Amino acid sequence: MKMPLFAVVLFSIFIINCSGRNNSSNSPTPPEAPKEEPTPENDSEGSTTNVDAWNAPVGAEIQGVTLKDGWYDLRELPEPINISGGWTDSAAISRNGKSLYFSYSRFSFADLVENNSWAVTGPARPGMSGNYFKNFRAELTQNGWSVNYLPFNTDPNLHESSIAVNSDETIAVYSRWSESEHVRESLFFYNGK
Repeated sequence: MKMPLFAVVLFSIFIINCSGRNNSSNSPTPPEAPKEEPTPENDSEGSTTNVDAWNAPVGAEIQGVTLKDGWYDLRELPEPINISGGWTDSAAISRNGKSLYFSYSRFSFADLVENNSWAVTGPARPGMSGNYFKNFRAELTQNGWSVNYLPFNTDPNLHESSIAVNSDETIAVYSRWSESEHVRESLFFYNGK
């Protein structure tokens, strides 16, 4: 029963970080996205020249959610970020808004919560070996989103999740753990950017 608590803690950290209550003078204030300019989903010529952090390709609007603190228009992220099955967790957005870091496991969150079982329901993402959580980076380019496996996912038999990066994306901190041994340790990685 410790894993569901861990998942709740991770989700709570994500919600707190996205609540918009950071009063740091170093935090950029995002401008409201332009409403009339073409975006990838409504440009009649299929152009993606207007892709940036405020006009990223998105999917359908998510209904039935009440947003607060100035947030509006909650939308799904398209493939290759959002895929059917598996468990995507621990999202972190880069300072410039062009990178989305996240963790993914082939296991089903719903099966873990409802049945206390680690059922595999998702496909392996490129670069993955095994079913455990691994860290990925989705990068926003002029052609849309691309997802890359991060090279510091070192052990296919351990979960590696909950990634966070510094403002220039040169240092990443993440957790490495095992559900059977309840091993958790923080690791630091310098990617040499």
